[in-house]
Amino acid sequence: GVMNPINIKQLDELMGQDYPEQEYIVDRLVPASSITILSGQSRSFKTYTLLDMALSVASGKPLFEQFKTQETGVLIIDEENGERLLQKRLKQLNAAKNLPIYITSFGGFHLDDKHIEEVLGFCAENNIGLIIIDALIRVHGADENSAKDMSKVFQKLRAFTKQDVAVLVTQHNRKMGANGNMGANEMRGSSDILAAVDSHVGVSRKDKVYLTFTQEKQRYDVELDPFQVKV
Repeated sequence: GVMNPINIKQLDELMGQDYPEQEYIVDRLVPASSITILSGQSRSFKTYTLLDMALSVASGKPLFEQFKTQETGVLIIDEENGERLLQKRLKQLNAAKNLPIYITSFGGFHLDDKHIEEVLGFCAENNIGLIIIDALIRVHGADENSAKDMSKVFQKLRAFTKQDVAVLVTQHNRKMGANGNMGANEMRGSSDILAAVDSHVGVSRKDKVYLTFTQEKQRYDVELDPFQVKV
């Protein structure tokens, strides 16, 4: 194959370039054309959060009445919940029916070139700026704890961001240790997962009604302070 020539710039050329400000699909939380990870224990309302995000983005309304969104179509690739559960959650969130949200549930999506190409075509035709994949582990056959394997997975995800589509993936946390030590309350898998994403938001639940969001990483800005949302 033909190698692309690498593009080498002199420092003053780089410094002289006018770059636009980083754009966001969800202000400060989900950068445009980037990869964001939403992680949490099971039963921490990850699905609620991503559906609420999809509804906010598709309608151009602020998320949690606080974070501005860029209005765009959303594709949810669900390999975790199934249609019945998604419908139940969407009803609980009073979802409007006519929003540009598209869902494929247990469709066997896999991060291979054929599926990626198919989805990219769909995104281009339907003006989709955000793809939500629930959950990351369900769409690749790689070893989560292998840096080399996970680096290949993220290379595949970058195919979407190169076409200006933001990707939000969910990832489970490790189970809490018996003594409740926080050391175990971390995202599962290789630390390279965190290195490979542009934004990482953790969610945890307290007393059934309060969700605490913690931004563990933000490549383009200062991390937000943790904030709580009542559900």
